[in-house]
Amino acid sequence: EDNELNQLVATELLKKAGLEVELAENGQVAVERVGRRRYDLVLMDMQMPVMGGEEAPRRIRQQFPIGQLAILAMTANAMAGDRERCLAAGMNDHIAKPIEPADLFGKLLQWRPQGAAGRAPSVAARQAANDPAPTPGPAGLDGIAGLDVKAAMGRMMNDRSMYERLLRKFVWGESAAMAATITAQLERGALDEAQRAAPSLKGRAGTLRAAELQARAAALESALKQQATAGEVRTASARLAEELARLVEVVRAILPQPGGERGG
Repeated sequence: EDNELNQLVATELLKKAGLEVELAENGQVAVERVGRRRYDLVLMDMQMPVMGGEEAPRRIRQQFPIGQLAILAMTANAMAGDRERCLAAGMNDHIAKPIEPADLFGKLLQWRPQGAAGRAPSVAARQAANDPAPTPGPAGLDGIAGLDVKAAMGRMMNDRSMYERLLRKFVWGESAAMAATITAQLERGALDEAQRAAPSLKGRAGTLRAAELQARAAALESALKQQATAGEVRTASARLAEELARLVEVVRAILPQPGGERGG
């Protein structure tokens, strides 16, 4: 997984379940790690730099057949055709993003290797994922239009500190400039780059449950995929930039910049 927000959510949830986690920032690193050490399970994003989530599992399958090591795809593309692509690449199953803890833990239990019961998600973690205790959201954030704090925290087992860290990474890091980056890509005709950036921003917005931002990123993604007119693409891009700027401004007023922490 190359996205810092998704890295944080996935690793925190897995650690809460009592599992040991190692992070690979791209597919090439994942292939190298699997070649050096035996893992119980591999979770892999389908869209990564250097080596993507279709080539990497094919390389891993050269060492470990599908019955010897489970590889679970993690992707925002949850349509049936996308799931078939995951399976064709050598994946055992598919976990949709944004991650739902109950789905994640259920798939881990389903695909854990025989004899690894001691490394299965803890009972307490699975119970919290299915029936999280109600916890108030971060002060001042609940009233922000287009941000569903309660729903987002439910996906994080109501871990307030995790949600605040995610928001800070988003509004103070590179995500805050993604709309400007996409605009620059479109202006220089780099449509392939824009087609990768728009769904990436859509996924980050989904993790935070920023519904309006997610919808506008999805609209731009659709316009690019459908080869809409230049005017339609510009309009979709401008609407995305407007919503991102608004959300960043109001969240920054509530959550100050963390000292020395990189953003995502």
